[in-house]
Amino acid sequence: MPKSKRDKIVSLTKVKKKTKETKGKLIDEVRECISKYNNLFVFSTANLRSNILIKIRQHFKQNSRIFYGRNGVMAVALGKTPEQEVENGLYNVAQMLKGKIELLERFVVCKEGDKLSSDQTKILRHFGRRLVEFRITLLAFWSKKKGFKRFKEAVDDNTEKMDED
Repeated sequence: MPKSKRDKIVSLTKVKKKTKETKGKLIDEVRECISKYNNLFVFSTANLRSNILIKIRQHFKQNSRIFYGRNGVMAVALGKTPEQEVENGLYNVAQMLKGKIELLERFVVCKEGDKLSSDQTKILRHFGRRLVEFRITLLAFWSKKKGFKRFKEAVDDNTEKMDED
């Protein structure tokens, strides 16, 4: 049988997909840390800068562990239902782990007083305008002794400021 002459979609990315083994390893590490540490915090970041995150990780390196992973994998590690949870009350934390879907569309770069999207900020960076405020918002807390407490709903409060030149 002859080969198809249709155009084939070729991926040009160099990033390799995560395998089941790496996801399973992350789940095991999270579960190990749940038994090792007494507290768990869920936080969101706005205007994330890697150099600041490195400083935060180094500051808390002695007595804590920070995980960045896919929300679904983290929810599986914590337990999505009361039957699957590793410790009492952890399924409440897993229910808070939600992502958001964004659409790409045409837009005016920005208007005064509007909140900026990440695409808009990338364009502004090309014009020499950079974001100056990095924020971490504590969303929830879980403790072996006290249980689960929600501080704030996961809201998109990414008010981004520009450096005025």
